[in-house]
Amino acid sequence: ELSVLLTLQGNISEEEQWKIEDYLGEANLSKISFKPQAPVGTIVNSILGYDAGVIGEQAENETQLYTSSNKLFDYLHAGLPVVTTNMPGIIETIDEGVGLSYTNAVELSILIQKIAENKNLYRELKTKAIAFSENNIWEKDFKNVIDAIES
Repeated sequence: ELSVLLTLQGNISEEEQWKIEDYLGEANLSKISFKPQAPVGTIVNSILGYDAGVIGEQAENETQLYTSSNKLFDYLHAGLPVVTTNMPGIIETIDEGVGLSYTNAVELSILIQKIAENKNLYRELKTKAIAFSENNIWEKDFKNVIDAIES
């Protein structure tokens, strides 16, 4: 069994918690805690103490398939390696070396265990997550927009 605590933070109903516990139990992820959603503006600070961020979203339509979750950028700005589903919009960023992707609960368990046990991999992903967050901030993008307008 995986020797990590998986903390899920957000608006999660009791029914959803049971489904999540069943799903993750199949992958030997039985140490699960649930925390309430953090207020907007405090999300990044609320996750700074975690070791990695997990994105479990699935696209409900084609538009969602090619977009990136806000969670992805919250995790990266907190300097967290990311473990995510393989949606193209998210994989585009993950391919920069900031995380790993999975397709089912067993793969999720394996990747979490891999990050927990392989300190070199963890440090590499964390370093790239921090570098990504430093290079991809709105202030820099906004400057590029202004520079483009002025030229």
